[in-house]
Amino acid sequence: MGEVSVIRGLAIVVVYVSLPLLFSGAYQLRVLNLLVVFTLFTVSVNIIFGHTRQLFLCHGALVGIGSYTSTLLSMNLGITPWILFPIGALVSGVVGSFLSCIAAIRRLTIIYLAILTLSFQMIFEELTVGLREITGGSEGFTPPRLNLEVIQGVFNMSRELAYYYLFIIILLVLLLIYTRIINSHVGVAFKTISEDETAAAFLGVNVLKYKVLSAFIGSLVLGLIGGLYGYYNVYVGPSIFGLTSIDVIVLVMLVFGGMGTLLGPLLGAGIFSFINELLRPMGPFTTLVFGILLIVLFLYFREGLVPWLRRLLAS
Repeated sequence: MGEVSVIRGLAIVVVYVSLPLLFSGAYQLRVLNLLVVFTLFTVSVNIIFGHTRQLFLCHGALVGIGSYTSTLLSMNLGITPWILFPIGALVSGVVGSFLSCIAAIRRLTIIYLAILTLSFQMIFEELTVGLREITGGSEGFTPPRLNLEVIQGVFNMSRELAYYYLFIIILLVLLLIYTRIINSHVGVAFKTISEDETAAAFLGVNVLKYKVLSAFIGSLVLGLIGGLYGYYNVYVGPSIFGLTSIDVIVLVMLVFGGMGTLLGPLLGAGIFSFINELLRPMGPFTTLVFGILLIVLFLYFREGLVPWLRRLLAS
């Protein structure tokens, strides 16, 4: 990843920062918040799938684990959520790395890993519905409002805007960490694994170690954002952490933008967040459209937008 990609990535973040100047209505700010949240999800999934080709179909569960852990502990123990967000993130990271470890030890192919993680997603959804006394069942529960008075008071902004810039700060930090990782020896190992896992092992790369590491990092971030996502929605329930609510949409964003790139998740999430809003009046058919798009992208546009644009500009 060159300096040019980093500069372009930061330029996109600057655009994100400026968007509230153009779209300041309550509904528009809601859309912008979801844009940044799903950008964060997509960058996280890019670390797992884009760089080590581990196709998880339980991203919604990993987000949900972080959300349920931080909100339920806060409500039952009376501890501020700001202390518990890292705990929820850590639990998600451990779960994600455990799934990766099992798959790597058993040498599961990408298809069997997808089936394994899809099964975990279904178990998670059944547990959140079945453990009604703890999770609120299918109806979920309403967590207390997160205290953002410091941000709102100092900068005199609304709740939606405060959340938006909080998500932007997290996105900027994540991109800087992501860039540092990919430009290190860890990134070289990820690249070798993604190109040819057998050759990577032959060259001395500890495939198990680096696959588990990528799953831990990506799952950790998913769990961290999951905690904030629940408080932002003022609702925690299985419906917002389902396969169709997160996994399908995020995979479309990632594959369209370009896996294994810095700009891919940013462009893919940016474009499809607004497409998702345009398709929202279609109701359940929105998921059908995204499912068809995912199949088409995997079959005919697997490299994504960013590599295609690079070839176009180079020609």
